Amino acid sequence: MRRRAARFFFVFFLGLMAMVLGVVSSMTLTPPGRALLARTVSSALDRLLIGQVKVGSISGSFVYDLTLQNLVVRDTTGALLVDLPRVRVTYRLPNLLAGEVLLSSVTLDQPTIQIIKLRNGRMNYEDVLGLRKGPGGGTSPLIDFYKVRVSGGTLRIAQPWNPDPALRTQAQRDSALEAERAKPGRVIEPGSDGLRRVIMLSDLNARFGRLRITTPDRLPFMVDIDSLATRVSDPAVRLTDAAGRVRLHGDSAIFSLSHGSLPDTRFSGGGALTWPHDTTLFDFQVTSSRVNLDDLHWV
Repeated sequence: MRRRAARFFFVFFLGLMAMVLGVVSSMTLTPPGRALLARTVSSALDRLLIGQVKVGSISGSFVYDLTLQNLVVRDTTGALLVDLPRVRVTYRLPNLLAGEVLLSSVTLDQPTIQIIKLRNGRMNYEDVLGLRKGPGGGTSPLIDFYKVRVSGGTLRIAQPWNPDPALRTQAQRDSALEAERAKPGRVIEPGSDGLRRVIMLSDLNARFGRLRITTPDRLPFMVDIDSLATRVSDPAVRLTDAAGRVRLHGDSAIFSLSHGSLPDTRFSGGGALTWPHDTTLFDFQVTSSRVNLDDLHWV
């Protein structure tokens, strides 16, 4: 009797596993299945995120990796957060089942990412993820990425811009805005909560050892840069290589570089960018240079 029961459960288990594998295979290996899965994932993300989410297609093992095509996330105003033509992630399933978005690796091909600092002190990704809301800010989840690779990316950073508070009349403020926009590479544009200064990082190719979004103990946003090359719009420079760390602390973005390279200059150091007063502080040590740094548009 025991042998028959054991045989029954063994056959039942194998049949259940075969059914599950069959369903997963049909959803990941056939075009109709992948389309259905993409719609299912889009609906699930719509419920988890505050905004709009679209996923073109999805594939992978689902046990340890996923590849998503044409993933687009927008906030509640319709402003873009990310547009990812292709992203591949690897992970440990137990972390995801425990509610921890801890990714072992992330590969982004030609992504467009927009980070907006709002005048209420929040970042746009915090609003989309629903972070720091409710009494006391609520409990923050663990969202932590490792071994992040970006190729051919665009990063758009927007921060509040204010005219000098000493300017009393609208004509004076308009004149100050016109003068600001006349600076090389300077872009000031209207946003949902006022004027914003926009900095573009294009042709972005980078490797990040770690990208910490949020943790339950509220550690600040942090990026460990292993290597980074990009064209920066403001100041108008081409960064050929950089390594260091960037973190957000209150109203400041604090960065330190173990080394950085422009086409003819090598340097190290750090600085801070503070909102909403648009204050920038640099402390760099130039190790070698064949250009006059005063010729660069550090404004």
